[in-house]
Amino acid sequence: MISDSELDGCFETEDFAQNAVFTVSGSPVTVAGYFTAGSDAAEQYGILVEAVDPSFTCRTTAITGVTRGTAVTVNSASYTVQRVQKIGTGVSVCYLK
Repeated sequence: MISDSELDGCFETEDFAQNAVFTVSGSPVTVAGYFTAGSDAAEQYGILVEAVDPSFTCRTTAITGVTRGTAVTVNSASYTVQRVQKIGTGVSVCYLK
């Protein structure tokens, strides 16, 4: 299992991660993660799949309070969270619209 310190390294914005700003209870919450735009190819478990909807993958603990309908801004574009799926490794995927 990945430790918290190893998971931190996965989401460092100095490398590949980027920031998204979620609006939780009226307050901005900046979260580091990985954005996949709609219709991008994405690799899941070693298999290349087509990501139809935009998504943002990040630490589960970073998005406490994020639910369906939460506003989020990524790369100056506004989205709404459609659903949050916990992957079970301390990481969640927020599907956006």
